[in-house]
Amino acid sequence: MKLSSLFLLLPLFVLSLKAGALEETLLSTKTYDIAGEFASYDFNQDGNIAPSDWTFTTADGTVYQLLGDTSEANVAKVGVFGWKLLPGFTPNTPSFYLAFLSKDVDGDGSTKFDWVVIDGGAGAVYKLAGQNPTTKSFQYANTSNIKANVNRQNRKIEFSSTLQAAFTLTSASYSSGGIIDAKYSCQGSNISPQYSWQNTPATTTSFALIMDDETAPCGIGDQACKHWSVFNIASSMTSLSENAATSALTQGENYVGSVGYEGPCPPSKHTYKTTLYALNANMPSIQSGAALTRSQFEKMYKSYIVGSSTIEGTFTP
Repeated sequence: MKLSSLFLLLPLFVLSLKAGALEETLLSTKTYDIAGEFASYDFNQDGNIAPSDWTFTTADGTVYQLLGDTSEANVAKVGVFGWKLLPGFTPNTPSFYLAFLSKDVDGDGSTKFDWVVIDGGAGAVYKLAGQNPTTKSFQYANTSNIKANVNRQNRKIEFSSTLQAAFTLTSASYSSGGIIDAKYSCQGSNISPQYSWQNTPATTTSFALIMDDETAPCGIGDQACKHWSVFNIASSMTSLSENAATSALTQGENYVGSVGYEGPCPPSKHTYKTTLYALNANMPSIQSGAALTRSQFEKMYKSYIVGSSTIEGTFTP
């Protein structure tokens, strides 16, 4: 069913939204009551859905026919919006649903017309964006970042974002931008920190993790000091536990020439960056002992990287 044929019938007003205001409102409240239902009905029995072949059912079950004539004369004749009351009428299964925002999204001082229409099949959410002065119909826009799930039985509409949350690397050992404890350095137990990651990209089939230091006397980019690298991490994994460097992982060569983790051991305050790379199915396996900085890895395997996230920490001896 075309949404444009429905909007030919709606009342004459313009909803002007600030960018992002609708999305913010829907996602902050998330669940709304079904305020009304739109259903097509072939009143003329001619096999076509004309502008007047729609019904609107209010939340209390009252059914109206949308007459398709929004002229001032017709509104004056048959009532608000040119709708006709249909007592005892049983409408078809609705195609579209109405939700009131109960918030002045457009900033006009009123919430009377702050509402959205939801496609019950696809879950698409539409906002009013203006009115065509010639056809008297509304111009509307799909809110592509928002989707809706209609639960007609419970009379609820739940809104959610279509955007995937950011792929994020975190650590229980230190916060991003925080201080790395001495236990992870040459002055302590020299064990590898804990890392976790969330919201893995859908096409990920493996991960790689690299920690390096670009603070002088270390170089930058390809010349950074390599502290830890782990390759061929299974896509099913969501973390590396503390001291994971002692487990059966494919690890690279560090700055002292050994394979595995070598913690901070600077002469002064240094910053250490750890990046987790999400890799696609074409990523080749990397052999143990590979000596790669983050810069070198990114250059060599750029075409296989589908996402990355970096956390940094500082250490002062």
